[in-house]
Amino acid sequence: MTNYSHSHICQCLSRIATAHRASSLTIAGNRRQTGEQFVNSVLALARGLLDLGLLPGDVVVISASNSDWYLEWLLAVAFVGGIAAPLNYRWSFEEAISAMVAVQPVMLVIDESCCQWYSKLRNTDIPSLRWQVLIGSHRPGYDKTRGALTTEELKKYHVVSLPLDFLHAPEDAALICFTSGTTGRPKGVVITHSALIVQTLAKVANVGYSEDDVYLHTAPLCHIGGLSSAIAMLMLGARHILIPKFEVKSAVEAIDLYGVTSLITVPAMMADLVSLIRERDNGKRRESVKKILNGGGGLPLELIKDAMKFFPRAKLVSAYGMTETCSSLTFLMLCDPTGETSIPHFQSYAQSNCHSIYQPEGVCVGKPAPHVEMKICLDDSSHVGRILTRGPHLMLRYYDKISPRPSNDVNEVWFDTGDIGSIDDNGNLWLVGRSNGRIKSGGENIYPEEGHLSTSYTNIDSSCEVDYSNEFTTNEIFKSREALINWTREVGKRNGLVIVIKTSDAGVNGRRPRISFGCERSGSYRRLSKLEVLEDRGARKLTGTKKCGCPFLLKGQKLTTDGDWMVKVVCGVHNHVANKNMEGHSFAGRLSQEENEILMNLSNSSVRPKDILSTLKSRDARNASTMKTIYNARHRQKRVEKKQKPDMQQLFGGENSIATSRS
Repeated sequence: MTNYSHSHICQCLSRIATAHRASSLTIAGNRRQTGEQFVNSVLALARGLLDLGLLPGDVVVISASNSDWYLEWLLAVAFVGGIAAPLNYRWSFEEAISAMVAVQPVMLVIDESCCQWYSKLRNTDIPSLRWQVLIGSHRPGYDKTRGALTTEELKKYHVVSLPLDFLHAPEDAALICFTSGTTGRPKGVVITHSALIVQTLAKVANVGYSEDDVYLHTAPLCHIGGLSSAIAMLMLGARHILIPKFEVKSAVEAIDLYGVTSLITVPAMMADLVSLIRERDNGKRRESVKKILNGGGGLPLELIKDAMKFFPRAKLVSAYGMTETCSSLTFLMLCDPTGETSIPHFQSYAQSNCHSIYQPEGVCVGKPAPHVEMKICLDDSSHVGRILTRGPHLMLRYYDKISPRPSNDVNEVWFDTGDIGSIDDNGNLWLVGRSNGRIKSGGENIYPEEGHLSTSYTNIDSSCEVDYSNEFTTNEIFKSREALINWTREVGKRNGLVIVIKTSDAGVNGRRPRISFGCERSGSYRRLSKLEVLEDRGARKLTGTKKCGCPFLLKGQKLTTDGDWMVKVVCGVHNHVANKNMEGHSFAGRLSQEENEILMNLSNSSVRPKDILSTLKSRDARNASTMKTIYNARHRQKRVEKKQKPDMQQLFGGENSIATSRS
């Protein structure tokens, strides 16, 4: 059977070798490669892999920071019919081992960021693993550990002219890309060559990618968003600017130095870029940037305006998609300086109130790409239902051979995205939330908009649900973690709610510091009864609980600029009545550090407790403290002061008591 009609991502090599024969194709730090050099490096590495014994269908796991070497490995593995499986370099060793056990690789390729894995792999049994290879610079000694190879050792042939006769893996598989794991353990998704090329055409049609672009790699190559855009730019023959990972200062410097025309962002990246440009560069505009593709969540409205201001010539496009669909399903033109937008009433955010894409029924994520077919599977009489899709953009399967979820239609097979939404009369998709995040309220289904977060809330009182999303939605950038905490608690107090910290992550292994806030009534308690009757032992009194499984959730994240933080609403619903009066509340009535200092100063000045309380309430009308709070605080302070005194001073009640009695 002939293969001349089969798609293959290595078809880009002919174009690169011709269009960029003598000009720079990749720039990574101090390294520059022309198109000819890059193609020869890919072919030399492919020859080395063939000689080593890599066979079509073999899985090669890659875990490394972004670099030109990473691109070479992706193409070289595909060239010989292998299947590249990028792993997140931020994963722990245990997470990486779990993924490798799932895909059974024959080769592990890592750079210095993951070199510690070598020593740990000695005690880990992965029977399929035959070779370990190091990319780029590495610590002395690691290249000799357990017979590890280097990329340079594999490129032992100097390729002058090698026919571009690439091989195919079974089922046309090109990559195994892992999901983010927000709905459980990350799953390996098998992506085909055809899906990657179709995705390239979608980005050309909707974003305007072209061979004239200078593309900055801001997204990691282990993520489907970064992978699909990288392959698209390789297919087009565009120039690649590679930074190891997104750091806002490095990104802005690369934009200025190389005249970057195209990049992709997520909301946190855009917030970092806007913040740095505003504060460090006094709002200097970057007019070289022509295309920005945003994914991973909707941009706040103020952030859209700032992006338009600081990137005045950039077409700003938002995309909705997932790993299983090889990245983007739909595209929405948020801003186009040429005025050629696909949806007329989105042409100018500057002259509008910017509320047109944010409606009670969800968030508009645009129209499907030309190759994408979508429909809504309605579960009841409403116009909102499960979002289904089919077409050449879809994954082949999960690597563990779990088939895509089919609809109930016996004659058609559609992939269930797991999201809930609707399609309007203009063909725009409106995203409401996740199907497994549905909350029953008064006989109706509501879907807190959570992107791809999994929820399993219980004990919800459907008669008392109130949505406070608007009250907690803000575009404000907070200057510190403490400022963010104070703001959330203050907003909660204004609305009769007590907001507490649920989880806090200081940020290790390259992760950004994060914090999540919940309602004091979230979760559940092991006992709810007031009295437990015990056989032969009478009765025992038990405590009650305020816990009612409240689903309210906020998530804060530290930006990369200074100590700035931002917060987003994950679920704004409270399933209980708000407090009409916070007076005497065990948490809301606590004194702040400043209030404690005032109390101590006034107490040391012999001010009466009731006057201290009056002073605190005059400073803050929402102060919920009581006389009991004042007495307790005074008692604690006296205990602290007593512990600081010597034993003899405590015995005689003061420093000069003995001298005074003698006199």
